[in-house]
Amino acid sequence: GSSAVPDVAHQGTSFTLPVGEDAPFPSGPPAASPFEYTGLVVVATQDATTVTVAGGPAVALDEGEAHLVDGGLHLGDTVAASRPVAAYVAAGDIDAGYEGRLFDLAPTTSWSDRYVTPVTSTNNSNEVVRAFLYNPGTSSLPVTVARSNATTSTVNVSAQGQASFLLSSDVGARFSTAGRPFAGLLVITTPGLFWENPHQRRTVVPNF
Repeated sequence: GSSAVPDVAHQGTSFTLPVGEDAPFPSGPPAASPFEYTGLVVVATQDATTVTVAGGPAVALDEGEAHLVDGGLHLGDTVAASRPVAAYVAAGDIDAGYEGRLFDLAPTTSWSDRYVTPVTSTNNSNEVVRAFLYNPGTSSLPVTVARSNATTSTVNVSAQGQASFLLSSDVGARFSTAGRPFAGLLVITTPGLFWENPHQRRTVVPNF
């Protein structure tokens, strides 16, 4: 997979994974989770950077060096760095063809209580869009989904858990809470092959 490289000014020292190998997934079809494998790549932007992933041993990196965590990561695992780093989640369905994607992970300091996706899919027969929402809080989080076709829905995300929402075709959507930050990720896939052929994974855009 490939991913955009975030500007150094948008990198950070603290990250939380909004996905993981233990993340829930709606019962089928499709039944194969796109996060059956979840790994991480951390890239340093400065010398003498110390990185800790999921409470593991500290890793020393210099500018431009990368550290790979080859799978085994779970929902809510954290990344802590002594200096700003870029973090990329690698995820996929094990043993499925063409099933692997990479996306940049936003620092927790940039999480918002409002996000927007200006477009979903033009054809839900060939490209299905699902939003995955992660709640870092200690109590249930209701997320309001306001679509561009003037309809609304509510998704309840359990404490420190994840929920997903299947988006309609040809609409944009805004996700919001009553002032509580959360994380959002979109996955665009093909039914039939579905998680075996994810076209794109990307974070939804904060809407300030």
